[in-house]
Amino acid sequence: MIKVIYLIVCMVLLSMEDIKYKSVKILHFIIMFGCIPFAFIGDHIFFQLNISWKSLLYSLLTGIGMFIISKVTGLFGTADGIVVSLIGIITDWKMGIAVLLLSMLLISFFGLILLAVKKVKLKQEIPYIPFLLISLVGVLLGG
Repeated sequence: MIKVIYLIVCMVLLSMEDIKYKSVKILHFIIMFGCIPFAFIGDHIFFQLNISWKSLLYSLLTGIGMFIISKVTGLFGTADGIVVSLIGIITDWKMGIAVLLLSMLLISFFGLILLAVKKVKLKQEIPYIPFLLISLVGVLLGG
């Protein structure tokens, strides 16, 4: 529970930065990843929740996969892969993939609407982290 609240707070802050600057500073990720062990320790102490190393590995692999896709194709920013890893590490790798797929669906739909009303051009970047946040909240509420 503590780690999920921590994740949502981090995602809100990252979303605001992504919307405002269309990028996220690496220092913010270093701070956020550095605080993850404390969130896990808090959950273990207060709720007796254990860490699944297999889930952590799968979450990191998902994020690394997105990072590689971002470098090869340029479709995603580097920060997006790191955020997907952060979501998977804190929640669960299955939930991380569900959030990733839902966010891709949402940003595609939203992008098509913006293209239709001519608010963006075809190659214009749209901040992705807010869609990850909306998807995360939806997946958490939907189970």
